Amino acid sequence: MKNLAKITSCDIHVHILLFLDKKKDDVDSLLAIWKNTSQFFKGQVIFGYIDIDLPESDGLLGFFEVKRDQTPTFRLLSTNDMSKHAPDFNEIETDLIQKFINSFLDGSLSNKEVDFNSIIYELKNIDDLNSLRREPFLVVGLFKDRNGEKASIYNDLIKHQSLKDIKFASSSEKKVFDELKVKEDDAILVIKKNERLPHYFKGKFELTEIKKFIKLKSLPNVIDLDQKVINCFYFFLNKNWHERFQNMNKILLRIH
Repeated sequence: MKNLAKITSCDIHVHILLFLDKKKDDVDSLLAIWKNTSQFFKGQVIFGYIDIDLPESDGLLGFFEVKRDQTPTFRLLSTNDMSKHAPDFNEIETDLIQKFINSFLDGSLSNKEVDFNSIIYELKNIDDLNSLRREPFLVVGLFKDRNGEKASIYNDLIKHQSLKDIKFASSSEKKVFDELKVKEDDAILVIKKNERLPHYFKGKFELTEIKKFIKLKSLPNVIDLDQKVINCFYFFLNKNWHERFQNMNKILLRIH
């Protein structure tokens, strides 16, 4: 996820990433093709590659919806609108890649944008979790049995159009369970960026109920006044008018 932050913060807004497996792919040949192709797009497109054997590649594989058995393959990302595009061919050849990029640049790319509504980010460790905590709103599913009925319900949940703008993550790792203080075998919770504690789903484990929970938690928060602020207003409202104005500055300072 740190690598993704570097990609999206770059001044050039079109990126093309080659995913390869150094253990099985002909890396030298692939990188030679990649370098040769990049010469045609200097100043327009950034070329990079991802070695999927590295642990930090998990976040990028999930984000670009690339499976490990699909390498070598590539994805194109436009950071202007965060659209992501996959080729409709399997070959890594300069002519094909060049044509693919040109069609994107001139607006004629006909292949579908990758459907990223079906992605669940995999949390392998605490670092993965902390990276996603920066998201404004995150739904996390924790399942000790990844093939169980409740995990299946969670997998179906993200396909709903009404939840298309929400990011989902999942884990079966004990360290993630412990970090989120979950003792049950299965749990769903919502993490909001500016809130210290998660919101835990405690209803009946059904698709409709979980959707209601997520939609409710995604609504903007009502201002939550702490007790000091409430006492401050109470004090203010019970004073005489001249005393109210005399104490107004003090009250505002205490509130802010």
